[in-house]
Amino acid sequence: MHAALYACRACLYQLDQRVLAANMRKDASALPANRGTRIPEAGRHRRAAS
Repeated sequence: MHAALYACRACLYQLDQRVLAANMRKDASALPANRGTRIPEAGRHRRAAS
């Protein structure tokens, strides 16, 4: 559904921030529960540390 929206710049900014926060929460909930960072071992895709 679509509708025209008329608001001042400050109100549009607040609405934009709320939409952004809601999308970030939704994206964060889709991440796996185990968020541990795994550093890949040296190989063709990654040089060994000097």
